[in-house]
Amino acid sequence: MDNVAIKTLLAELDAQGIYVYLQDGRLKLRSKLTTVPAPELAKIKASKDELIAYMQRHHQQQGDLSSAQQRIWFIDQYEQQSTAYNMCGLLQLSDSLTINELQQAFDTLLARHQILTTQFFNTEQGVVQRVNSQLRLALNTLDIAGHEIPTQIVEKLHDELSYRFDLENDLLIRATLIGHSGAGKWLYIAMHHIIADGWSVRLLVQELLAILTNNNTVNNAAACKPLQYLDYVHWQGQFKQSAIYQQQLSYWQQALTGMELFELPTSYPRDKQKTYQGKSQHSVIDTRLVTEFDSCCQQLTVTRFVGLLSVFYVLLQRYSQKQDITVAVPVLNREQPEFENVIGCFINTLPMRQMVSPQSSFAQLIAQTKVLVAQGLANQSVAVEDIIETLGLAKSSAHSALFQILFNYNGVDTGTVEVATLSAKLLPLDNGTAKFDLTLNVSESEQGLEISFDYCSALFDDHVIQQMSNDFNQLVISLGNNAAQTIATVELPSARYASQLLGRKKAHEKVSSDVLALPVQVIKQAELSAEKITCIENNYLNH
Repeated sequence: MDNVAIKTLLAELDAQGIYVYLQDGRLKLRSKLTTVPAPELAKIKASKDELIAYMQRHHQQQGDLSSAQQRIWFIDQYEQQSTAYNMCGLLQLSDSLTINELQQAFDTLLARHQILTTQFFNTEQGVVQRVNSQLRLALNTLDIAGHEIPTQIVEKLHDELSYRFDLENDLLIRATLIGHSGAGKWLYIAMHHIIADGWSVRLLVQELLAILTNNNTVNNAAACKPLQYLDYVHWQGQFKQSAIYQQQLSYWQQALTGMELFELPTSYPRDKQKTYQGKSQHSVIDTRLVTEFDSCCQQLTVTRFVGLLSVFYVLLQRYSQKQDITVAVPVLNREQPEFENVIGCFINTLPMRQMVSPQSSFAQLIAQTKVLVAQGLANQSVAVEDIIETLGLAKSSAHSALFQILFNYNGVDTGTVEVATLSAKLLPLDNGTAKFDLTLNVSESEQGLEISFDYCSALFDDHVIQQMSNDFNQLVISLGNNAAQTIATVELPSARYASQLLGRKKAHEKVSSDVLALPVQVIKQAELSAEKITCIENNYLNH
């Protein structure tokens, strides 16, 4: 068979959802043999040697973008290389490493994972991602004194934290060894979200440690991986044509038809253009209180995730006085076992729409949320972009079309990775951005539950978010102790702040945004240019 005939055969197989790939030089089918029609199976067997030779010569180096990548690419183009989708972390290593050791380890990682050397281009045929195997990570170094603590190190990483990746020209991963004289126990890593997700970060760190410690178990498994991220993109394109995908899409269409975009009342009016300027507020719910809440969840036969999501719905209902509430919930989206250990951006976000009646008890809300989560996870493969298109939702430059609020629960302690004799403690870093109006992050730690509220600082006052964070923690305690309480009557410690927000929202609707935001704009301008004129009224005032 010539190349044209082989391409034609592969296209025919693709059209029927039959995916052929190479593993250790052998031809493999993703579909079960029993599901492949006899004529097609006969063609594959007859052309086996030609297919293997062709695929070895034309190993996939370019392809379309996945649904998740398309969303991120669009935002990057619109925002002109925003830092909102930079994934930054600081690794505290158990042993000091040299720059040469780390450089060799990163070289091996980049050779294994094509996505780490992938760049993105806008062509006449559309946006494509292209592997550039010539790219090499140039490891940076930062000298510090031996006694410096993480907060002092972060201050010295200011330029790195504010680095704007160029998706077309840059290597989309950066690293800095922090120590003294070319060796150190601190390692800063940054990647653009378009090539990785949270799960990928842990995979990358685990493989990095395995290479450094010559751990054969992890190294052999990683080196023999048959699939790359482009294989997933190809599979996703096939899956979108399947009846299963269309069934899942129908579920979301029915679940979200007639919904109104849920928004919290804000401290300041919303600008016409979305801003990613953000801040974070952190707190901890200690282990004893978490255990009491877990007991409540066990009695109601739900997971901690369902319980905490239900508490969040209560908080949002009390602050907004709305009943139709949609919260975004990210999922790993790695249901296929062969993609579980592939680095790339797999994550999907599910719009969980809940009707929260103030007259319902917390126990009743938990029961509703349990069903909602089960249905959502059963239909989790549908890309959020396809949901938006199916619903015919108008896109806005000021906010997301489906949701403004996100609940991100990490049910395992991913703070420390250990391989053989080497370990790394991962400290996520705040780069001063917020992707959504408000994101509640919950993760496990030795101290209990780490609670983090990320918020758009152009919309919310710091003090309001602090009170909201306190309210969430108190609701976990109160509702965990008495799930029979109704949502309307459960004590909200900072109820007056919620009322103030509602009052401000009504004012926003009546008063011009420019007039209402004047004090806020004055403050912001003062921070930017302290010597310029504030305003003129008879005489002038400067900052």
